[in-house]
Amino acid sequence: MDLIPELKNKNQKAAEMLLNSLNLPFDSKTTIVEWNDYLTLAALLKYFTATKKQYIDLWMGYLNPKGMPKLHLKEIYHPLELLVRGTFTEGSTLVSERFAQGFCRILYDKNCLLAEDPFGRKFDKKKMNPDQTF
Repeated sequence: MDLIPELKNKNQKAAEMLLNSLNLPFDSKTTIVEWNDYLTLAALLKYFTATKKQYIDLWMGYLNPKGMPKLHLKEIYHPLELLVRGTFTEGSTLVSERFAQGFCRILYDKNCLLAEDPFGRKFDKKKMNPDQTF
């Protein structure tokens, strides 16, 4: 990932998930990235000049790699929290947790997030914490 400086300050798992959402290899230090893929990545993450469709494809691939019509809270909360956490902390931070909770609230309000967790238990929309006890 040395080739992509914009991902150096991201959590390693989040960076891998971003690259995976673009179908780019990341598992080897000797991986060769095609020129077109490099330009797409630069447009998305460095110059912010990608098309709207490219950004939608990136984030849909990151947040919903299985292409499900609706997402469970536990499936989306952790990738969102990882995205904001960065590389300096091993565990979640107050900022990363609040970001993930707020984003999940938006998805719930837009009817993109299931109203039950994967175990079928109802959760409090205001708290939106996948680890809350029921």
